[in-house]
Amino acid sequence: MSEIAEGLGGVMEGALAGRAVEPADGESKGGVTQFQPEECANCGAMVTTTFCPQCGQKRKVHRSLAVIGHDLIHGVLHLDGKFWLTLPLLVFKPGKLTRRYINGERAKFVSPMAMFLFSVFAMFAIFQMLGLSAPIDLEGDASAQLTALVESERENVTQQIEQIDAELASDDLDQAQRIELRIEREQLETDLTALDNRGRNLTRWLTAGNPGFLNDLATQGELQIADAEERLNSLPAGSEEYRDLAAEIASAEKGLADLAEFRPVAQESDPFIEEDLTVSFVQTGVEPLDAFLTKWNKNPSLMLYKLQANGYKFSWLLIPLSIPFVWLVFAWKRRFKAYDHAIFVTYSLSFMSLLFIAVSLAGSFGAPVPLVVLPLLIIPPVHLYKQLRGTYEIGRFSALWRLLLLSIFIWIVLILFLQALLLLGAF
Repeated sequence: MSEIAEGLGGVMEGALAGRAVEPADGESKGGVTQFQPEECANCGAMVTTTFCPQCGQKRKVHRSLAVIGHDLIHGVLHLDGKFWLTLPLLVFKPGKLTRRYINGERAKFVSPMAMFLFSVFAMFAIFQMLGLSAPIDLEGDASAQLTALVESERENVTQQIEQIDAELASDDLDQAQRIELRIEREQLETDLTALDNRGRNLTRWLTAGNPGFLNDLATQGELQIADAEERLNSLPAGSEEYRDLAAEIASAEKGLADLAEFRPVAQESDPFIEEDLTVSFVQTGVEPLDAFLTKWNKNPSLMLYKLQANGYKFSWLLIPLSIPFVWLVFAWKRRFKAYDHAIFVTYSLSFMSLLFIAVSLAGSFGAPVPLVVLPLLIIPPVHLYKQLRGTYEIGRFSALWRLLLLSIFIWIVLILFLQALLLLGAF
């Protein structure tokens, strides 16, 4: 439920961000109906139409929760009413939309940056709701975590022993209380010894790939069970001590059965584990790089979370990274400027985000795998081809070879973007 709430919040955040950068031009102002002159509550000008000619505020200001709800829905979903005019052109005639916007038809359409912000935030929000976000529950340095766990438990047992010693030093205890405390202390000492031995052995087995520890553990368990069964035979059947010891034997036998199921798994993985294996990165000698690698080694969960969070926070970096490559395939055509390429790239990225949303939703509703994979393979190049032809008004062959070249450049841009995210995640 929290992921759904976060996802909805992301959609609203993207829509409101798009609204913030979207100009107000093109919104219906009404203003043709005449009213009696009335002073504007905002600027004090005399208003005779639906909107103030001075500041643009509505003549009538309503105070109700319904107005707040309307403003919220309008701000998040409506996008000035231009969204539903922009979306069909973006999907089916991207080149026509881009060219018309470049030529000056701005008031009719959602601006490229507003559409980009909305689509990217919505895409990551949908991913969050569908559970498609990158896993962030990775384990870090296994040996370090296990050692810390053993040390923490050892410290806890040691504190209990010290507390018992302090109580035994008191003169207020009777003989029965002292005997009880000494028995408890002996049990804690046994636990501490087992924790030291087994803790070190388990750590060594996990980090050095020594499944022999499991064999030793099984042998010790079998010997203890055999000894307990001998003592059980000497006890009167039906006595309380007999029932307790029989229950302990049954529990130990269950533990051995569980261990027997685990041992083959460890033995199968043994050929892939080298002796004295340690999890660490090779030091490069470059201090910033070594610090970055150390962070990934110590806490990959945090680093992956930062990488994921930066993915949509800095998604706008895809625009400046892509513009030079688009300029490169039109470098000798002076008619097209960097602004044209920026509009082209931003609208294209917006469509790709919406495509990922559609495909993800289709997959979540049980669509067959071909219906999920094929659109991702076919639609992007077809859409890019149509946008190239319409935006730059070029022929089929010119658009085709530029499409092939841009297909290579796209991978370069993605690699550069990933490197930027890794660099941002290092701080």
